[in-house]
Amino acid sequence: MSPRKAYESELVELDNLVVAMAKKTREAIELAVTSFEKLDVGMVKRVEELDEELYLLNNDIEKRCLEVIALQSPVAKDLRTIGTYLKVITDFDRIGRYARDIAEVTARTYNMAHFKPLISIPSMAEMAEHMVDLSVKAFLERDTGPTKEVFELEDKVDSRYDEIFREV
Repeated sequence: MSPRKAYESELVELDNLVVAMAKKTREAIELAVTSFEKLDVGMVKRVEELDEELYLLNNDIEKRCLEVIALQSPVAKDLRTIGTYLKVITDFDRIGRYARDIAEVTARTYNMAHFKPLISIPSMAEMAEHMVDLSVKAFLERDTGPTKEVFELEDKVDSRYDEIFREV
């Protein structure tokens, strides 16, 4: 395989790994919030496993990106793409840690009833999942259009978080 083909193949593989990481991130959010809603500690272990998988994927993708930079000296568009990989995987890893934190709250409080109906939290999770989906779409299509909606959703999630924090 020619060096150029190997390089292009590595970029495609990085795309695939980032998409796989996005799917695991989305699953972690969904499971963590569902476990909290239902106070189901059975799901906590899977969220912890997903968090570990996200951590390992983050390290693998980061290593591969740095190897591509060191060995291929990408320029312009490809370098920006690799920079985006590095930013996105860091966010996905952080979201996985947040999901783990939610699951840990479930593990500590599963024998207590919720003191208030959970309305905002599931809707925040849905928005976060949609943000992950939009980010991946923008990333794969190399289109910044969906990022405007991501920023709007982020503002809504932040507002809901502030509301919940004030109520608690």
